[in-house]
This record gives sequence, C-alpha cells and structure tokens, in this order.
Amino acid sequence: RATGKRPAQHPTDSDPWPPRLAPDLTDVGVAIARTVPAYDGEAAVQEVKQLYLDAIGAARRSIYIENQYFTSPAVGDAIADRLGEPDGPEVVVLSRRNASGWLEQNTMYVLRARLLRRLRALDAHARLHAYFPDHAGLREQCIDLHSKLMLVDERLLRLGSANLNNRSFGLDTECDLAIEATEPRIGKAFAALRCRLLAEHLGASAAEVAAALERHGSLAATIEALRGRARTLTPLPHDIDPEIDALVPQGKLIDPERPVDPDTLVDEIVPRDERPHAGLRVAWVTALLLLVAGLAAAWRWGPLHEWLDVQTVTAAVSALQGEPSTPLWVLGAYVLASLVAMPITLLIVVTALVFGPAAGFAYALAGSLLAGALTFALGRLLGRDLVRRLAGSRLNELSRRIGEGGVFAVVVLRFVPVAPFAVVNLVAGATHLRARDFMLGTALGMCPGILAVTVFSDRLAAALWDPSPAALATLLAAVVLIALGALVIYRWLARRAR
Repeated sequence: RATGKRPAQHPTDSDPWPPRLAPDLTDVGVAIARTVPAYDGEAAVQEVKQLYLDAIGAARRSIYIENQYFTSPAVGDAIADRLGEPDGPEVVVLSRRNASGWLEQNTMYVLRARLLRRLRALDAHARLHAYFPDHAGLREQCIDLHSKLMLVDERLLRLGSANLNNRSFGLDTECDLAIEATEPRIGKAFAALRCRLLAEHLGASAAEVAAALERHGSLAATIEALRGRARTLTPLPHDIDPEIDALVPQGKLIDPERPVDPDTLVDEIVPRDERPHAGLRVAWVTALLLLVAGLAAAWRWGPLHEWLDVQTVTAAVSALQGEPSTPLWVLGAYVLASLVAMPITLLIVVTALVFGPAAGFAYALAGSLLAGALTFALGRLLGRDLVRRLAGSRLNELSRRIGEGGVFAVVVLRFVPVAPFAVVNLVAGATHLRARDFMLGTALGMCPGILAVTVFSDRLAAALWDPSPAALATLLAAVVLIALGALVIYRWLARRAR
C-alpha cells in the first residue's frame, strides 16, 4: 500500500513450519482482524475494535486478557456492562506493573488506573480481577508483559499486535489473528494454552493449574490458590498520585482515536483570514524557541558554562554593592536570566551570598516575581492564540482544569518544579490562568524555596569562612529546619490535592 507495488511471491514445495516445534493446532480457520486508519481516500478499518466488543459481549463464563495496555474506554464500557449482569462472566486481566519510562508512567498508566478504578467501583459481583506478573526480589523493577492475547471461555482465541487502547483501535495499523472453537479439539487446545500461560506466571506446572481449575471452577480462584511462590501474580493497583491525576488530561488527548487530517490541522492552526501573515508568525515563534534552546545548550555544554560558576557571578555582583542603582541591576539580572533560560536558582544562591539572608531574600523574591510576570506576559502574547488553535477544545479542557486549580496549581508547580522556571512561566501564560492567581501562587510557592536557599547559603558561607563549632551547628540546624519545613509543606500539598 505504501509503494503501490505487490511483493513478489516465492512458491516452495517444503513446509516452512519449524520441524522441532510441535503445533498446538492444525487444519483450522484463522480470521484476520485489522486496524487501518482512514487515509488517502480509503475508509478506516476497525475490525480489531469490533471483534473485541463482540467477543466480550458473547462471553459466558470467563474472559482472560493479557495486554501491555488497558486504557480503552470502549473496552471498559463493554466490560462494565458484563460486570453489571448478575450471571455475567468473570474477567481476569494481566498487565505489566510499571511503564517503560516516566512519560508513559505518567500518561498511559494513569489512564489504566482510572479505568481500573472505575470498573472496580462498578463490580458489584466481584468478578473483575487484575494482576501483574511478579517475582521475588524485583522491588521496583517488573516483568515486561508485552503480549496481546484474549481467551473467551474455551471458544475464541485472539492474539496479535493490538493493544487495548485508542491508538490500536483507530490510529495505528494493527493485525490480530483469531480462531473460533468450531469443534471440541480446538476448545481443548485453548484450555491447555490458558493453563500453560497461568503456569508460567504462577511458577507452577500446567497440570497443577488444570487441577486447581477443576477443583475451584474459577480462573480467579485458581490464581488465588496458587499465588505466593517466587514467581507469582500480584493484584494490580489502581491508586494514583493525586497531583499527577489532576494534571493528566482525559484519554483522547494522550491516546488519540484517529489521525489528524492535515487540512483540518491547518484550519485549526491558521484561520483562513490570517494565512497571509501565518508564515511570519510561525517563523517568529520558531526563532524564539531555537534561541532559547541554543542558549540553554551553550550554558550546558559550551564555553558559557563557566559563566555559571558561583564565584564568577558573585564577584560581578559584589562590585554593585553600595551603588544607588544596585536594586535595578539585580532585578534586571533576574529578568535577563529568565529570558535566556539561565537557571534562576543560581541567581538566588549568588544573591544570598552577596547581600546576606535578609536583603538577599527580598532581592530574590522581587526579582523572581518580576521575571515571572514578564515571561508570563510573553507567553500570553506569543503563544495563547496559536496554542489554542493547535489543540482546540482539548487544550481548552486542560486549561480549564489548571484554571480551576488557580493559586494552588501554581504553588504546586513552584514547590515541585516539573520544568525550568522560564518554561513554566511561558506555558502558564499560554493557558487561561489569571495573572493574579499566577503571581500570588508564584509568591507563595517561591517563598519557602528562596528562604531555604538564602538561609542555607548564608550559613554555608559562614561555616566555610570560619569552621567553628558554633558555625557548623547553625549550618546543621538550618539543614534540619529546611528538611522539616519541606516535609510539612509536602504533606499540606498532599492533603490539599486529595
């Protein structure tokens, strides 16, 4: 389809099946279920999604699922309907415990936890059971379950490439194989396969699993009876950090259902009446982003890195002491540092070392607020309309959530920074957050950190200048107080988030 050419066929007289691998089934009909997004005038194919919904709806006793992801709202709705039936099937879901990285952990795995939380709340008859494969001694690591398999009773087996998420149902290209048990031998093969899979996960033999299943008559009861060995299945949690749960948008923003049509995307980004000027606007924003990225790279890896040396900057700022224009120079330095992506924490440290804890705190807070206000305004001026047109209603929903958080949302971002100071300011300016809430939240969120940095820097400098027992004791006391203060603020934030 991509090239417009058909692949060459290579007929052979030999059987390509590996001779040392005994097949579980032969002489069976195999169905192919596909996901193909609409493209270039051809209609979308959603056989993967439809077969999942049909199979869940047709289940009588059990649904056994192994899948890397479990986030699809459509599959969730289908399972919820069956859980509500008084005599519906039991549902056993196996997925991996952790994501493969921080981004996936804070997006797809948040969506999975939300779906599990919803289904468990609807599971009036206690027929939903979710596990992850585990092994003694793994601690925070996990077994990477990457399979995509479903067994419905002993009547239908499907396996292939499709995950249980929106992308596999409409955005990606997927291919699953499905076999229906049209005669008893096929159903027996399905049952044996399920026993072998559970045996691997539970550190048992297939015979043990089969005997337990015969004894208990339930997949979940069999799993519970055999759990607890070194290799085992552990219940999958559905709890989420409240702060992350509040920040992650709904699924269609993270896990889209269909590709974006290029013409539609252009219409959303650039209205027709503004297209003559669009090129200049895009070039402006691109140049600004490249400039910020270049400056950050120069300070990180280039010769400008030496400018970040605390002694160098301290010597430059010390020369300003006593001058009437000193406040203007200090505030200007904070604004310039924010505009060129210089780490603001460095300036706070230098300000404390040069001006002492009291004046240093005042200068650092005033400079941070001024720099924050200007970069917030810059983000609103440059990015609000363009970003809103790019993401449409989806970003409006996310902006609404941040706006509802108001002051508290900004306090969290300042106390637990998820991005550099300037980046947070620009992004906040591009949302619907009110400037008053941004400034108040910035003040409340920056004060504890600035106070901690200025006090610690002052006590550290005193201990280094005169390492007497008294100076070292005050340094230790400052560290203890800062740690206790951080703990108190963190617990307060957690309570507010809940």
